[in-house]
Amino acid sequence: MKGEGNQTSLSELFDGERLLTIRDLEVLTGTGETTIYEAMKRGVFPRPLRVVGKSNRWLWSEVRKHIEERRRQRDERILEESMLRRAKSHRVSA
Repeated sequence: MKGEGNQTSLSELFDGERLLTIRDLEVLTGTGETTIYEAMKRGVFPRPLRVVGKSNRWLWSEVRKHIEERRRQRDERILEESMLRRAKSHRVSA
């Protein structure tokens, strides 16, 4: 989508990629800024892009991928726990 004259829309500049602020991340994750930065230091949360000066932005695609991976891990853990409970109940009743 072209803006007026030779200007290009932001969505074209970032190939439709949304850039998130730290406040966006707080809302998405339900955690605070400190927790997000600590998770980044531990290597368990995506690192931001430095867009201008000290202004950090995160790519929505990377954050979404991170959230989807966490969901997958949670679902696998729930399935494992369920299988363990079933196995235990079979041993107890046998």
